[in-house]
Amino acid sequence: MKYKEVNLDYNPNERDQRGKKHAYTMYFCYPKVGPPTVVKGSSDTVEKYVKDYLTPCIYYYSFWKDGKSRGNWRASRGIYIFIDKINIKAKSRKLYRIRIHRKNNETLELLVRRIPKKWLTIYNEASRRETF
Repeated sequence: MKYKEVNLDYNPNERDQRGKKHAYTMYFCYPKVGPPTVVKGSSDTVEKYVKDYLTPCIYYYSFWKDGKSRGNWRASRGIYIFIDKINIKAKSRKLYRIRIHRKNNETLELLVRRIPKKWLTIYNEASRRETF
């Protein structure tokens, strides 16, 4: 899969209002319209860019600080992604629960082993609530 790459400004010495450094961030975005996109840069500028230009989308965000990374899946437009650990026959498996809040106040839940790396048509049924 070919990703479009967007590089935003990143200054490792830049600090926020509380005096903390911004982490280097990569968002792997899968928007409703357009190609999958990787957005790289400072955490605050990347989040603002994704919110302004790539919604609705599902994305995996990865924060890098001091050589260590952490990340998770998120989505916009009333789509929520949770991680469930389920024991099946004494084997612990990590499953993802995708909860979609529909326009008619119903909730649809999908239980998947891995998140599809594309926009699914079922996501279009989500209400317009923002999750940022």
